[in-house]
Amino acid sequence: MIELSKMDELGSEFLKEKYGNPPIHTSKEVASASRGLRSGDSIVRIQKYLDRLESVALDPQNKQRKVKIGDEKRPRGLSLLREMVMDTCVRPQQEKLATNAAAVEERAARELGMDIRYGEQELQERGEIAVKDLENSLDQWIVYLSDKNEPYPIWFRYYAFRNVLGLGRYDKDKNEFPKRSVKYPF
Repeated sequence: MIELSKMDELGSEFLKEKYGNPPIHTSKEVASASRGLRSGDSIVRIQKYLDRLESVALDPQNKQRKVKIGDEKRPRGLSLLREMVMDTCVRPQQEKLATNAAAVEERAARELGMDIRYGEQELQERGEIAVKDLENSLDQWIVYLSDKNEPYPIWFRYYAFRNVLGLGRYDKDKNEFPKRSVKYPF
């Protein structure tokens, strides 16, 4: 039987309750990380997954080659996770990001008395800028949450990043961050 620290157990229990639909402990990622475990305990399975994430993303034994993310050097595994997030959550949204950004900019121009309309080429360029901006923003979160000097346990880092991915752009009119519908790649 695997013994979990009280902190690990509480963190895994929190994630199980927070992400219960669909259940995190039955996801293919958790199943893969906990393959070979004799215990069917969902908390142990979640912790095994978090241990794998920590090994890949934080590289506590410093076994991985380091690559640049933003202005920082981080483990290669974290870079691969970053690419998976970008390919799943950000880059496929380029057209939607471009359309939304153009609508906001066109509305702002109208309020200033200008008539500006985006053509196909401008929308394409706006989408590329929006994706790059979002990638840069997420890189800042990745660098911060993967900093070994920060005292956060791995379950909290997972929770924080997953919530960052689920937030939309701040809506000044409503004074809130709308939720995005995101298929989480991890």
